[in-house]
Amino acid sequence: MNIDEIEQELGVMQLSDSFFPTGIFATSNRLEFLFRGKKIQGMTDLIEMIKINIIQQMGHQIVLHLQMHLIAQTKMILRK
Repeated sequence: MNIDEIEQELGVMQLSDSFFPTGIFATSNRLEFLFRGKKIQGMTDLIEMIKINIIQQMGHQIVLHLQMHLIAQTKMILRK
């Protein structure tokens, strides 16, 4: 896969999925910067970055879930 094909696929992903926003580096997890800086050189690099982002997002969700569970359990204990 050449750079033009990667750019086309990246463009489609940016249009079809909010995970790949366009234009603002801060909200795209520096995807444009990494792509232009040749840190992402192919689909393997892109897939690895996606995996890392998903794991990071899951970590936040797990912490939030545990915090909500702890609050609910604390409220139940205090009611008794």
